[in-house]
Amino acid sequence: MIFLHSSFRTSSTWLWGRFRKLDGVTAYYEIFNEMLATIKQSEIVGNTSCSWHSKHPAGASYFLEFMPLISDEGGVLGYEKDMSYARFIPRDGIQGDIGEAERAYIASLIAHADKLGRLPVLSCTRSLGRLPAIKSVFPGFHLLIYRNLFRQ
Repeated sequence: MIFLHSSFRTSSTWLWGRFRKLDGVTAYYEIFNEMLATIKQSEIVGNTSCSWHSKHPAGASYFLEFMPLISDEGGVLGYEKDMSYARFIPRDGIQGDIGEAERAYIASLIAHADKLGRLPVLSCTRSLGRLPAIKSVFPGFHLLIYRNLFRQ
């Protein structure tokens, strides 16, 4: 498995898009995005780079890979809204552990890709504060994407 950790506006969407195009890969976009708490299958298709002023390259919907994981009521199974920002840093600090719900949620994404016989790639701009905790539980390849905001 591969994790893409980044802050905002670092070209992480571009890199995620490169992985997404590879055969044998399931590339999940923004695994802690707050929209995942309530998104409905009918909303997935319209959520593209054209639906907001993102300056992202044109492409398919950001959240297509989550489609089979969305409950009938809406929201990705196992995702909790406070995972986005309230749990940005583990309760015990940067070196603390992620909660059991986060563990189970990430494991479910990985298991879904594994079931399809594909390599999971998980990207997120909301994982920096819990990067060491995620890495300790899921020791795959972790890539940190950094970009100096003042040089953009």
